[in-house]
Amino acid sequence: MAVSRETEELLRGKFADAFPRLDRRSARLVAAADAWSLGYGGIAAVARASGLSRAELVKGLVELGVRPGGEPD
Repeated sequence: MAVSRETEELLRGKFADAFPRLDRRSARLVAAADAWSLGYGGIAAVARASGLSRAELVKGLVELGVRPGGEPD
């Protein structure tokens, strides 16, 4: 199931509030955790909402010990 536009808007607001207070790595990890929790379509939705690249989100997932589309290691 695709991520709704409403969810993307909520995430956009969350990231706009949080990211100025976080360093780049912390922002990447927060966004990656959200992408993983959303499941299918999460990386694309979070990339659109956060402005981070898909590659950066995948890097964050790896740092969290999660394989994109998989369970935590």
